[in-house]
Amino acid sequence: MANLNKVLGDEIRRLARKEARLAVKGVQNRAAELRTGLAAARKRIASLEQQLKQMPRTAAAPRAATARTAETTERRGGGRRPTGQRVAAHRAKLGLSRKDYARLAGVSEQAIYRWENTEGPLTLRGQAKTGLAKALTFRKRAALAQLA
Repeated sequence: MANLNKVLGDEIRRLARKEARLAVKGVQNRAAELRTGLAAARKRIASLEQQLKQMPRTAAAPRAATARTAETTERRGGGRRPTGQRVAAHRAKLGLSRKDYARLAGVSEQAIYRWENTEGPLTLRGQAKTGLAKALTFRKRAALAQLA
């Protein structure tokens, strides 16, 4: 009886290993296919990057993208963040006092003072950001008309 138990146990183990190998074989094949596909994709990416490096850098941008960029630049006030120095120069160009420039921008005199004495780009939010953007678009005659 002990011999029969041993034979049955060995056979069960052999069949279990066989089924496990069959189940794993499908996964191994799929993994090999994916690795092959990944290698092909990497080669394609390297080829495209090489072609991109060889292209001239002065390629013309599509007209729609250029128009969009110009519109965005105009909306943002010249494409750069305003600085305190720029605010002071614009106020001087308009010949306005801080009080008048503050009325034009819709902020307080104290805000204009802080902006003009800040070094580097200004970090503005909300009403101050829109007010300054609006104020920076004014020319002298339009600013005086707005304040009148």
